[in-house]
Amino acid sequence: MIEVNKLLEELRKRCNNKYIKFPSGIKFEYYEENKTLKLQMKEGIVKNLQEDDVAFEAWALVCKANLPDLIDYVILDWDKGYEPIGKSNCKWRHFNRFLFRLDHFKSQYEDWFRIENPENENRWGHLIKTQGWTKLILNKSSDNRSNEISKELDLKLEKHLEQYFKGKGSNKLISKIREYGIEITEIKNQLPVGLFYEKVGQENYIFTGGKSAIDLYGEGVNKSFNIFELKAESNVKVGIISETFFYASIIKDAIDGIIEWEYSQSIKGVDVNAFFLVSKMHPLITEEVIKLINIPNNGINYRKLIYPLK
Repeated sequence: MIEVNKLLEELRKRCNNKYIKFPSGIKFEYYEENKTLKLQMKEGIVKNLQEDDVAFEAWALVCKANLPDLIDYVILDWDKGYEPIGKSNCKWRHFNRFLFRLDHFKSQYEDWFRIENPENENRWGHLIKTQGWTKLILNKSSDNRSNEISKELDLKLEKHLEQYFKGKGSNKLISKIREYGIEITEIKNQLPVGLFYEKVGQENYIFTGGKSAIDLYGEGVNKSFNIFELKAESNVKVGIISETFFYASIIKDAIDGIIEWEYSQSIKGVDVNAFFLVSKMHPLITEEVIKLINIPNNGINYRKLIYPLK
């Protein structure tokens, strides 16, 4: 095993940014003899998805893509002491979401991504079976979600950016998307991603809860469902990859009929276009990363979109 700081220095050099650092909540270990990077998670398995030490997908992808000659495999493990006991708090829901993400990431990038402990293989499928979750349901969108319109928009704030692209800035965004050959007639906001079993209700929550939702979305006239993870200019993190991956995966499951959803009939068989909608990308999210995340070719297309304000 070599000093992981040497790996970090190489990453900084290749991405031309001396300020890049690994999150303290994930332990990085590099084994030179078999070109393997190990990520050891801690409390990130039960935390909000927006935090850096939660984003194992993002760190696996940016390291693998930007250091292809140094990394053949990425291995994930976590401290079981952080796994929640009981179902009464939000940590249990966060952990369920973590297992969902892990299951989908492993299945899509199994050529190079591994789970270290064999006992942790297929934990999501095992959870569904042992809990008797025979029917999974996404909660419905509501006309009352985030419909407040601020009189004066401050486009440095994500909430106001969301209002802008849903409202008077929607034509600019629609025009920008058209460059990809995608035609959308309407941009909507706040698509909820709460998962339930049997029926929607507080006692049937699997994940995530509260106001968790996809920022912006729209059905394409050319057989696509388009989602947008929006970040303000000041919010530049690699974690946007993990958030977008989660949203795209759950929408794809709904399209494929694995999860029941209000849109299921109208979008059956369509592709998901998942956009990183940003003012600027994190320096680690290079074109190599975009290429790597799109390799599975499984009906999900990840795209970078610098949002138009002028």
